[in-house]
Amino acid sequence: MTEWNGGAGPRIVAIGGGTGLSTMLRGLKSRTRSLTAIVTVADDGGGSGMLRQDLGMPPPGDIRHCMEALANAEPMMQQLLTYRFPEGSGNLTGQSFGNLILAALNGISDSFDQAVARMSEVLAISGRVLPVTNENVALEATFENGTRVLGESKISAFKKEQDCRIESVRLLPEHPKALPEAVRAIGEAELILLGPGSLYTSVIPNLLVDGIADAVRASDALKIYICNIMTQDGETEGRGITSYPIHIKIDTGMHRLGFQPEDVPAICERLRAQSGVIARSVFSHLAGSDSYVFDDFTHQQLDKFTKAAGELESGLEYKVIKHILNSAGIERFAAYQMDMIRLGIGLYGVSASGQKGLRNVSTLKTTILQIQNVPAGDSIGYSRMSYVKRDSRIAIIPIGYADGLDRHFSNGGGEVLINGQRCPIIGNICMDACMIDVTDIHAQEGDAVIIFGDELPVSELSDKLKTIPYEILTSISPRVKRVYFRE
Repeated sequence: MTEWNGGAGPRIVAIGGGTGLSTMLRGLKSRTRSLTAIVTVADDGGGSGMLRQDLGMPPPGDIRHCMEALANAEPMMQQLLTYRFPEGSGNLTGQSFGNLILAALNGISDSFDQAVARMSEVLAISGRVLPVTNENVALEATFENGTRVLGESKISAFKKEQDCRIESVRLLPEHPKALPEAVRAIGEAELILLGPGSLYTSVIPNLLVDGIADAVRASDALKIYICNIMTQDGETEGRGITSYPIHIKIDTGMHRLGFQPEDVPAICERLRAQSGVIARSVFSHLAGSDSYVFDDFTHQQLDKFTKAAGELESGLEYKVIKHILNSAGIERFAAYQMDMIRLGIGLYGVSASGQKGLRNVSTLKTTILQIQNVPAGDSIGYSRMSYVKRDSRIAIIPIGYADGLDRHFSNGGGEVLINGQRCPIIGNICMDACMIDVTDIHAQEGDAVIIFGDELPVSELSDKLKTIPYEILTSISPRVKRVYFRE
């Protein structure tokens, strides 16, 4: 995919609506500034439906969600945008303040798309958000039993209640005209994304607008349809999306994401009612497996998980991979290895529970760039935080806090290893370099410098910072060259 407009990124057009489109936009905006969202205006539910009915304007909700996703506004403005009036606010109950802003802008603008453009300027959004049409359209669906249902919100409710498939959908009035800017964006696109979102109520309504389907068809851009997996029952069957593997997390006490154990029966019921996905594994996270102090709690977690996993398998009537042990759990609770284990920090030869026997596999090293002779009494580095008390030899090495060397190691707080001997860091660590006192050792320019490795373990560095080895290892900047060896 090519770059354009001074490196603005590929020209991407995303077509859809609902929460699926806005969620995708949050990810896309970090990849390109040349992003256009073309959004359906067939929504008639909630606050959008009320404004549509009262003011005769296209529904603002999906448009607003997309602008929220792309906004670069001040935090207070973003907070105002997402604010909903609480219960007891009369006609405003449940209404979004962002919807009201867009309704007001629509009132003082010549067209709905102009109102959207003005609000986009206020929010300083990355890219563009365009309504697919300025016309006030409604969506009608015909179901397999012959029933016709008018209104996007009513269609979704009927499909769920009646467990009946949609046969066709149409817009009323028919043949609304597409926004010219939307057609133009599709024609200029390098990548066209359709979905995720309801095929019938979010994606197809855009294609029913005169000019959109023709523009997509005529475009030479790469076209990708992002299919829902299970959020819209009856949409994925027969389209190659069946038995897609998913992984079920059970919250056994960590309280960082996951279903509660008591949710398992409902999970089983939901999974049995569709064919789009299948549970491949069930897992949980141990909160204190690294310390004997929390062993009672850890055993409670293990018991909860064992029971929940068994209940899940029983309810689904098929085998599910079960795993709960992290590195510390592997070391201390081997009886609960189940079907899989998750070796994390242990891969680097670092014990999560302080046990011995693991072999270090990672070394952070650099070389001496220059050695200077510094007379007694001179200061070293920024802010003159260190002074040499004697004539000294100071080595400069090309690694700093931008590479992940924590600045708290400055001024004797940390050491490095040169030719098997430890040397203190002197002065403040700089962005791209730091200084080492090599007065008492034999060292020369070009010699290797070990920041951590076999003889200077990463756990020693983390202990000095009163943190964990994970933080030291994950702090190493991407700009540090990685070299991998295979034995």
